[in-house]
Amino acid sequence: MNERVHIMNAIYLAIISNNTVDINGSYELKSLISKFRSAVKLNSKDKVFLKLIYQDGFSIIDAGEKTFKFNKNQSNSKHRQLKQKIMKAINETGLFEILKGLV
Repeated sequence: MNERVHIMNAIYLAIISNNTVDINGSYELKSLISKFRSAVKLNSKDKVFLKLIYQDGFSIIDAGEKTFKFNKNQSNSKHRQLKQKIMKAINETGLFEILKGLV
């Protein structure tokens, strides 16, 4: 598996699962991912929304309609808010710098 794909899968698992993510056995990275997971705190509907988009291939609009009964604008807004929340947590935990070095 391509290293970039492996890293993105690890981030995805860190967001939606409670399992420990292992990337090349790096303790520092595992520690940062645990901090990230604690910082991002998504509710179950948010996780389902992201899962529908990034795992199941739904459009943002369809995922928003299915998960929250949102219209187009509400779905796009929710997606943007979640991306901002995730990026904020990635930056605050220092995970961004580690990931940047790996990619």
